[in-house]
Amino acid sequence: MIESHVEDGRLQITINQPAKHNAINRAMWRQLAEILAGVGDRPEIKLLVLRGAGSKAFCSGGDISEYEDFYKHVKDADEAYVGVRDVSALLRNLPIPTIAAISGHCVGAGVVIAAACDFRLCTKSSRFAVTAVKRGLVYPAPASGELLALVGLAVTRAILLRGRPLYAEDALKAGLVDILVEDSEFETGLAAFVKEMINQSSSAYTLVKKSISYATQLVEENEAMRQMNLDALGSEEFKLSTRNFMGKD
Repeated sequence: MIESHVEDGRLQITINQPAKHNAINRAMWRQLAEILAGVGDRPEIKLLVLRGAGSKAFCSGGDISEYEDFYKHVKDADEAYVGVRDVSALLRNLPIPTIAAISGHCVGAGVVIAAACDFRLCTKSSRFAVTAVKRGLVYPAPASGELLALVGLAVTRAILLRGRPLYAEDALKAGLVDILVEDSEFETGLAAFVKEMINQSSSAYTLVKKSISYATQLVEENEAMRQMNLDALGSEEFKLSTRNFMGKD
């Protein structure tokens, strides 16, 4: 499930499925989108923190237990893909500071939503990976552009085309991570960063954020890109890789 609460101007959203390393199922994508869509109507919210429950994972991506039947039900595949797309777009366009607080693994769709935030704070034991190409999937075009803007072409290719993992210190050097803290200092480091960012001028912050977005001109998804993602979710290659991943073959 997705949990959220507001305290002292901070909206904290927690991906709470630790038994599955905070994988997100379709219902959770809908929950996330509904919460994020309502942020603009709540002037008391000055900053957003997105995190995972526990210390082992921020988010391990989509809930793999739902994936096996996607090739049978195009509507289900479409709903899962739209969930990732809508949540990342909502995060990207929020007018307030957004922080992905990462402790542990950040994989697949977890990287998509973390990169859509303004900033990423992580622990030294954190690890980032996108295994889509090894699973027969396509990484969303806007998310690819976002990753490219953060870490450059060579690292983006290594992450997306080779499925190469990026460990915390390398992620910091590459520009994927902004703040790196000891595992034992996760909460205090996050609190300090929140205190810094929540005091930013909200009107100026919003305008500068729009200016940066305009300058980067991230590619928008078109119908051909959307269909390419749906075809991958319904492919035999993805079906077989999912069964292998779940130990069914």
